[in-house]
Amino acid sequence: MKKFYIIVIAVFWVFFTTAQNDFYDENNINTIEIFFTQSNWDQLMDNYYATGNGDRLTADSVIVNGIVFD
Repeated sequence: MKKFYIIVIAVFWVFFTTAQNDFYDENNINTIEIFFTQSNWDQLMDNYYATGNGDRLTADSVIVNGIVFD
C-alpha cells in the first residue's frame, strides 16, 4: 500500500511540474489580464498596501493566455 501512495504522488508531481514548464518557457510570451469591478482599483490597492492590515482586492475575472478564470 505504501508503494501505491508513492507512485500516485510521483505521478502527480510529474504532471504538475510539466504543466508549469509551458508557462515559464522563455520562447513564449504569456499574457495575464486582471479585471476589477472597481474603477479606482489602483488607489484601493495602494491604500490596502499602505495600511498593512492584509486587506485584499478580489479580481472580477482573470484571463491567462486567452483562458478566462472567474
